[in-house]
Amino acid sequence: MERNPFVTYALAPTWVMTLALQAEVLKRISPDDEAMVKQADWYLKWCESYTEGEMFARAVQRWDKDMGETPTFWFTSDEAMQRAREISFEDES
Repeated sequence: MERNPFVTYALAPTWVMTLALQAEVLKRISPDDEAMVKQADWYLKWCESYTEGEMFARAVQRWDKDMGETPTFWFTSDEAMQRAREISFEDES
């Protein structure tokens, strides 16, 4: 288990969404707490970095298929969402 990145340091899409939501809530309820805002911004940056990965791309493609076009989330960009949609996976060819 210690070598499984999704148990140690990596984020699966559901954790990306959970952490991003928590960070955003913390920023909004503590706008005068500079330390909290700084930490929340760090979390949002971490979440944004995971929008470039395979797991997020697979999630976006599945969400698009199951629920219609996935919105661009506040912690990422339209370009990152488009890249997630354009990735093709060898195991799904």
